[in-house]
Amino acid sequence: EIHDVVLHADAIHRGGGQIIPTCRRVIYASQLTAQPRLMEPVYLVEIQAPENALGGIYSVLNQKRGMVFEELQRPGTPIYNIKAYLP
Repeated sequence: EIHDVVLHADAIHRGGGQIIPTCRRVIYASQLTAQPRLMEPVYLVEIQAPENALGGIYSVLNQKRGMVFEELQRPGTPIYNIKAYLP
């Protein structure tokens, strides 16, 4: 944390020579103290398909590590709405 900065009083001496080394040390220290993580995006997928295609949809979702959290049949039709999370 930088709480206070004192630069040279003359404008001619206030340049990269004072700022760049300090910035380099701050960035290097922040990289050393960081806790890096690998994160993957997860998409919300909404699929509309007839009943005879559900087996293929579920097999593809399982191959791609998808997680189905909702399956509803549209009233009066053979169409199913499937909502899943897909990485």
